[in-house]
Amino acid sequence: MSVMFDDFENDIISNQMRPKPLWEINLKNEEELLKWASEDFTIKSDNAMGRNKIYIENLFLYKGVHFRSQDSRDLLFNDKIPSARNPKIVANFIYDNVESRVSKLTRYRPSIFVMPANDEFSDKVKAKVVKMAIDSRWYTVDIDGVFRELERMADIYGEGYLCIEWDKDAGEELPANKRLRDAGETKEVVRQGDIVYRLVTPDRIYPEKRRFWCDVNHYTEIDYINVDELKKMYPKKADDIKEGGRKVFDLTSFESNTSDNDVMVMTITHKKHKFLPKGAVIKCTMDTILEVKEYDYPCEGFPFVRQSDIDVVGELHGRSFIGNIKQQQRHYNAIASMIARNHNQVASPKWVAPKGTIEHKKLDNGISLLEYRGAVPPQLMQLNPTSREFFDYMDKLEEKIGQFSGIFKVSRGEPPAGVKSGIALQFLDEQENERATTRISKRNTVIVEAAKRTAALMGEYYLEDDERMIRILGKGGEFLISRLENVDLSGPHDIRIQKASALPESRIARTETIINIKEAFPNLIEDELVLDLLDLSQDKKFKNIATANVNSAEAENEMMLQGESIDEPQEWEDHIIHYRVHVIEMQSSSFKKLPQEIKAMFVEHITATEYLMWQRSQKNPLFAQQLLTVKEYPIFFSAPTQQDMVAPVEPKQQQSLMPPGQMPVDEEFVAEQPVANVDQTAAPAAQ
Repeated sequence: MSVMFDDFENDIISNQMRPKPLWEINLKNEEELLKWASEDFTIKSDNAMGRNKIYIENLFLYKGVHFRSQDSRDLLFNDKIPSARNPKIVANFIYDNVESRVSKLTRYRPSIFVMPANDEFSDKVKAKVVKMAIDSRWYTVDIDGVFRELERMADIYGEGYLCIEWDKDAGEELPANKRLRDAGETKEVVRQGDIVYRLVTPDRIYPEKRRFWCDVNHYTEIDYINVDELKKMYPKKADDIKEGGRKVFDLTSFESNTSDNDVMVMTITHKKHKFLPKGAVIKCTMDTILEVKEYDYPCEGFPFVRQSDIDVVGELHGRSFIGNIKQQQRHYNAIASMIARNHNQVASPKWVAPKGTIEHKKLDNGISLLEYRGAVPPQLMQLNPTSREFFDYMDKLEEKIGQFSGIFKVSRGEPPAGVKSGIALQFLDEQENERATTRISKRNTVIVEAAKRTAALMGEYYLEDDERMIRILGKGGEFLISRLENVDLSGPHDIRIQKASALPESRIARTETIINIKEAFPNLIEDELVLDLLDLSQDKKFKNIATANVNSAEAENEMMLQGESIDEPQEWEDHIIHYRVHVIEMQSSSFKKLPQEIKAMFVEHITATEYLMWQRSQKNPLFAQQLLTVKEYPIFFSAPTQQDMVAPVEPKQQQSLMPPGQMPVDEEFVAEQPVANVDQTAAPAAQ
C-alpha cells in the first residue's frame, strides 16, 4: 500500500481499499449506489480522523482553552476559586494574531473588472452590466464580511470553503406574481431566485483522496437536517428516512453525538469526467437515496472556492499557522503561570521576627509572618519574586510568536520610535506586505474565482422576465438603482483584479502623498480633484459645488459610454468642471474604438457645454478670465464674430446665432450618425 503525506496526520492508516469509481456504478440502482456511498464515506471519514483532531485543537486554542483541565462550560458556572498555589494564566496570542492577520488581509478588498470577450461594443456594454450586477449582489450579501469569515476560517483550520450556488427560493418576489396576488388570482409566492454564498468548515467537506485538487473527481459534504423537515422535502422517501445515522464530531458543540431528531445527509458531487460526461450529484442518508441528478453547474470544477493558509506540496489539505506557534504559546503560558505563582507566594511583604515576638492576629493587609529562633530584632522584608530577565525573555518570546504569525509592530499600530512620517510608515507597511505576498495572491485568486462563478450563475439564471433591480452604492455614497432589461448576461467573461493606483493605501500616507504632489505641482491637480482623491467629497461637509460636479460629470460619462441618453447641460452647472471631465474621457485611447453613435453623443454634449460656457463668458468677466485657462476650449463650438453680433437680423434669425446641434465640427466624424436631443431653448437650432 502506498503512503501519502496526508497519512502522517492520522493515528491509524486505513487499510480499506478505495471503492470503485462512480462511473462503474449503475446510478439507477439505488441499492448498489447506496452501498457505494456508504463505503466511500467510511473511507473518507477514516482518512480525515487526524486532520479533524487538529481542527479541534486549533479551535480550542483560538477560544482560549489552553489547559487540559480548563473547560469552557465549567468556567461559566463553576464557583470554585482557582488555587493561588497553582494558577493558570493564558495570554491568548493565537486569538490576537488570527484577528490581526484577518484585519490586515481584509483591510482593502481588491476591485474586479470584467473584460469583454471581444472588441464589439455590445460585448463591452454587457461586460459593464455584468460588473454592475456582481457589485449589486455582493453589496446585498455583504461579500466583504463573507470573505472576512473565510479568511478567519482558513487561519484557524488551515482551509475554508465558500460555496456559491443558485437558490430558487431566494431573492424578491417576481413582480408578475405579485401583480397576480394583488389581483387575487393566486396565493402562491414565487420568488426570482438568486445567488447565495455559503461558508462551510473543512470538517464537513470530505474530498476524494488525491495529492492535488486538480485530480479530485468528487467530494462529499455532510449536513444535519431535522427529520421532519427532510421528510417534507422528500415526501416519496419519508418512510425510508430514519433518525440518527453516523455520528461525526461537531466542532461547534465539541461533542460527537447529534440530536436524535436530526439526520446526517450526504451530498456527493462528481464533476464532469470523460467517463461520466454529465457528472452527478447524489443526495442520500445512510438508509436511502434521496435524489440523483446531473451536475449542471455552469462553471468548470466544483461549486465552491477554497482558501488555504499554508500549502505543502503533496498534501491535499492546508495547514494552519497555529501549528507553528502553539508550542511557543504553551511555553509563554507556563512562564506566565509560574510568575503568577511566585508573586502570590513571595511578592507580599513579610515580617521576619523571632518566634513569639509578634502576635499573628495583629497583622493585616495580607502581610505574612516568617518566625525563627534567634536574637535578631523583627524586620519588614520585601522580596523580588521574579528577576528582570524573565520579563525580557517573555518579550522576546512574544516577538517571535508575532514573527512566526506574520504580524509585526507596524501592523499593531506600534511604529518604531521616532518614525512619524506617513511616507516612512507606508514604506514599513509595504515591507510587511512583501512577507504576505503569497497570502495576498491567494486571496485575489479566491475573489476572482468567486466573481467568475457569480457571473456564470447570473448568465444561466437571470432572465429578462424577472424585472430584476440592481442596487449599487455610488462613489459619493448615493444609491444607484437600475433595472436589468434587454441585456443578455450569458457568455464568456474574463474577470481580473483591477490594478491599484500608485497612491498608498494607508489613509495617512495617501493624504501626505497627495498634499505633497499638490504643493510641488499646484497647477497639475485642481482643488476639487484633490478633495475627491482624499475621499472628502463623500462627506457632506466637504461636498461643494466643484466636487458635486465632478461626480455628476463622471456619471454622465458612464451613461454615454453605455449608450444611454442623458440630460442636456444646464445653466446652473459648473461647466468648466464638466467640460474637463468629458474631454479627459474623449482623449483616452479606448474612446477611438467606440461606435460612431457614442462618439456623436459626446460631441453633441460637449458642443452644447461649450456654447453655454461662451454664453456665460459674455455676461461674467470673471468667468471669461477663468475660461482663458482652459487650454482645450473650444473644440467644436465656433463663437459668432463681432460683425454677426451687431448685424441687424430678424427675431427668428437672432435666435439662431449659437446652434449647438449645427456647430462647425468635423463632418466626417459625425456624418450620418444619430445625435442626442439638445434642449432647443438652451441652444437654438440654426437656420
